[in-house]
Amino acid sequence: MSICVAHVTSSTVSTPNPRCTGDGKCGAHVAGTLRAKVSNRLRRTPYTYLMTRRIERGKAFLRHGMSVTDTCAAVGCTSLGSFSSRFTEIVGETPTQYRARTTATAMCSLLCEQVGDAPAASRGHG
Repeated sequence: MSICVAHVTSSTVSTPNPRCTGDGKCGAHVAGTLRAKVSNRLRRTPYTYLMTRRIERGKAFLRHGMSVTDTCAAVGCTSLGSFSSRFTEIVGETPTQYRARTTATAMCSLLCEQVGDAPAASRGHG
């Protein structure tokens, strides 16, 4: 009986997949090959790519004042803790800190424009 290459590690054979037909096309082999192809193309793992995309989308929601909990759900994360940890790792500040900073900056810019205190370049002078 031949063993799928997904079940061979170094010179030892791991426990075969009961559904493995020995032709190299079992689910473990196909998933491993797909993961390798995606990783090579994106230069990161599929999980890392997905989480980075979720964080980027989350930043946009937070800039518009959405709560951290709602943002977490909106980007497809099921764990607030995992979302917050990964956000902090990628962005360098917690989602709450990011939201407060970007929302305050946006409000300040808006108020400055309304009262005429915006920099000359943004008022069309210059």
